[in-house]
Amino acid sequence: MPAPKGNNNAKKGTQWRAALERALARSCKSKEKTIDKGLDKVADMVVRSALDGNKEAWQEIANRLDGKHAQSVTLLGDEDNPQIIKIKNELV
Repeated sequence: MPAPKGNNNAKKGTQWRAALERALARSCKSKEKTIDKGLDKVADMVVRSALDGNKEAWQEIANRLDGKHAQSVTLLGDEDNPQIIKIKNELV
């Protein structure tokens, strides 16, 4: 179902993405100011932070490399006799 008329959320998302891409390119000190170089810099910071013991950083790395773990939810019945056993979230 498409968004209702007058909904500008997609445009705002595009503007935010463009701003992030510009910021990543500006963050590089090398002559090659590219988004990839900026992302590399951010990735280095996340890895350093994870190695220093930052839980959110190492969880982010694990989620990106392995994907988030499957989430089990009981909607009907009880835990011993659920009618719906599992709802699985996957990153593709």
